[in-house]
Amino acid sequence: MKTSLDVFYFEVPCPLHCLIDLQNPVKPDEFKKFWEMIPKTNESTLAINSLYGGFTSARFNSGDLASNLVDGLSANGFTNVAKVPKKDAIQ
Repeated sequence: MKTSLDVFYFEVPCPLHCLIDLQNPVKPDEFKKFWEMIPKTNESTLAINSLYGGFTSARFNSGDLASNLVDGLSANGFTNVAKVPKKDAIQ
């Protein structure tokens, strides 16, 4: 907040579910359009060697880490829009 006295910074916690609209999901083409607007220099990768127990339960345990993650997130209202081939990931 900027006032005549100074500039004040503050943080307001916001639960993630407040930002997600399950009734109007983003279409894959629309998501990809916005994703491509991000400069490659701003992208990063994260190597995940194991998942939280809920994502490795018998329900999701196909033996493939990426598939387990997609299945677990799908069960919680998220959709897999695209998968970046490992060779295209930033190192």
